[in-house]
Amino acid sequence: MVFQDHLCEAVDSQSELVVIENIKSDFTADERKLINSHEVAIGMSKRVLLKSRGEPDTVHRSGRSGEQWLYRGGDGRMLQVLMKDGKVFDWRD
Repeated sequence: MVFQDHLCEAVDSQSELVVIENIKSDFTADERKLINSHEVAIGMSKRVLLKSRGEPDTVHRSGRSGEQWLYRGGDGRMLQVLMKDGKVFDWRD
């Protein structure tokens, strides 16, 4: 399913329409752009990151320095996202 700022094709069910409307109301325009393109950005909240990239494959917790979220890509590449205080502090792929 693709989330967009507006409907550009027929929606198959009422539940799909509800999901599209919820993403429009629950996130800012900038957050929706990140979610739609599956991108990561410094300062992004945990909630937006989860919507954009899904659950990480692995999470390493390290006390005061926060968490390291690891996403494994289908091509073998690894995306590392450093989280601190519920926000993206840094990331690298």
